[in-house]
Amino acid sequence: MRELSKLNLVSGRIQELSSPRKGILSTLFDSLRGSSPNKKIAKVDLRVRLPHHDYVRAEMFVGDIMEMAGDEVSLGVDELIAILYQDFLATVVRGVNQKQLATKLAEKREKYFRPAVKVEEFVNNAPNHWTLSEQVVAKKVKWGFLQMEIARHVAFRGEGFLMDLSLIEPGFHMTLEELISILTMDFITQLRAGNDAKVIQRIINNLQG
Repeated sequence: MRELSKLNLVSGRIQELSSPRKGILSTLFDSLRGSSPNKKIAKVDLRVRLPHHDYVRAEMFVGDIMEMAGDEVSLGVDELIAILYQDFLATVVRGVNQKQLATKLAEKREKYFRPAVKVEEFVNNAPNHWTLSEQVVAKKVKWGFLQMEIARHVAFRGEGFLMDLSLIEPGFHMTLEELISILTMDFITQLRAGNDAKVIQRIINNLQG
């Protein structure tokens, strides 16, 4: 199985269940014994890649939320991204067309990770003869990395979702880090389209429970 994230939680779990010393039933009983309501939620770290300009826009958006909510809400860019990711998982659970989603995610990865721009230039094809030519060239993007912490079981669900997509569409592969980056960049694109007000209120409601 190809790596689903740097954490590789699903692959580790499959290996655990395949262990001759610890089968599925044994693992299930261990899980039940350890499922106390007071048990501390395990966390994992993810390193997410974002363009600098998108990160700055996310900071501005978080500032707008804090200003509107006053002292009722505390929020960072990493927490905003975690909310976007969990919203996405909730949408998947409610039911989506997996094949269409795999296609859209692949298209968005191409759009955001391999951005291109059209450039026009005059080309001298013959003496005293110039024509206007258009070509697509790679767009230079300054990238940064954000270290974020999320619940281990939430990361595990994300890897499981990506595994499902790869089984439905054998040509599809995406890591959890790529997925979260795409969700964030797509969100920032929507903000630039002028959808701030409704989104801000939705996130405030989400944070206030």
